[in-house]
Amino acid sequence: MLWVISKGDTHGYELLKKLQDEKGLRMVSASQLYPILKDMVNEGLISKKNEMHGKRVRKVYHITSKGRQMLRDARRYLCASPLKRKFMKEMVA
Repeated sequence: MLWVISKGDTHGYELLKKLQDEKGLRMVSASQLYPILKDMVNEGLISKKNEMHGKRVRKVYHITSKGRQMLRDARRYLCASPLKRKFMKEMVA
């Protein structure tokens, strides 16, 4: 989810559709998504702001510098992981 949000500001329903449609995560539901988003806001990985869309208020999520750092750390870990190299070698071979 953090990676998807890093691609651009998004509201919860849009994020849910991206995860379900583009990423193939059909098992993700709104009841699972919103508590995770709340936790990510509380941890400082993303920020939330209210925006008016017609007569509706939408919570729009944006990645923070702490969230970007977490993504960089995750990339470094995955790139250095022997398990990743083994997985890629077996999948490509």
